[in-house]
Amino acid sequence: MTETRTAMFAFVGGPYDGMQRPVPVDEDGTPDELFIVRDITPPIVMRNPATTLQADNLHATYEREDVLGDHGFTYQFRFRGQDVLNAA
Repeated sequence: MTETRTAMFAFVGGPYDGMQRPVPVDEDGTPDELFIVRDITPPIVMRNPATTLQADNLHATYEREDVLGDHGFTYQFRFRGQDVLNAA
């Protein structure tokens, strides 16, 4: 069983704007065209204060873009949308 290779890429827009995150890559260092960041939202206190704190599942979708910059060709991921799935 082989480990998944990852590389750090810039994220533009959305909840991870300006961040570098690890993305799985193939043998050539090319990431998939779409990448979904699965995370949780901060707990929402006002939803129902009588119960325990609840957080939601966050799925933020980013699409790969080809970028030609001063240091050559690279990739970045641009925000395309997100789904917030209620955990309750």
